[in-house]
Amino acid sequence: MILVSVALENGKTNSNKLPHDKKMDMNLKVSDILEQEFEQYILDGRFLAGEKIPSERELAKYFDVSRASIREAIQKLETKKLLIKKQGEGTFISDKLWSPLNEPLFELLSSNPTSQMDLLESRYALEGMMSYYAAERGNDLDFEIIKNNYKEICDFQNKGNIEDESRAVMQYLISVTKAAKNVVLLQIINSLRPLLEKNILKNFEMLEQDFSLKLTVNYHREMVLNAICSRKPNEARDAAHAHLSFIKKILTNLV
Repeated sequence: MILVSVALENGKTNSNKLPHDKKMDMNLKVSDILEQEFEQYILDGRFLAGEKIPSERELAKYFDVSRASIREAIQKLETKKLLIKKQGEGTFISDKLWSPLNEPLFELLSSNPTSQMDLLESRYALEGMMSYYAAERGNDLDFEIIKNNYKEICDFQNKGNIEDESRAVMQYLISVTKAAKNVVLLQIINSLRPLLEKNILKNFEMLEQDFSLKLTVNYHREMVLNAICSRKPNEARDAAHAHLSFIKKILTNLV
């Protein structure tokens, strides 16, 4: 619930009240506008799967509307299966927002060497795109989150925990994708998340054979980070491409 509350405070609008142009649309009820706002928060990742949302009272205060309007909007989102009420616990964002690959296909792809290289090629395209748009569209809060994620990667690496390090890299990629402000790209990354995380872990296991290679990978990732936070889209994309190209090259030689 804390994360959702923070998401509300860090919304795209400068005011916590409903957008003025929507309020003036006489064809829309307040609950309809709220429904659209909540859906946008879900799409752009401010509301995360499985999280508890604030109470009706808190939401009514935040949006400066009646609790009845909040209640009606929530009911509509429940009908769409975007929200789920749990008796005695509250209302939650559905934990099935992003449907990952089905388990048999996931296991097949994650265990096939050829698929691992295919995934690296896919990451080349996706991470280049997300890095470009993150640099172009990200705000100061986005960059702060990305930097914190990067620090976590370094901390886990220093501890020699590659499992936690791979999870931290995945969270870093999610944060970069959120900064890119592209809801389709975010859905693709979330859907591929289990597969990507396992791919990252396998890459780390192979890189353990030569620590100097891992240092180069770290350097590339830092170049991506610096380009994004310096708002240099082309440099961010090129750095991401160089990063993935290097990983593919060394893994091809190690296999």
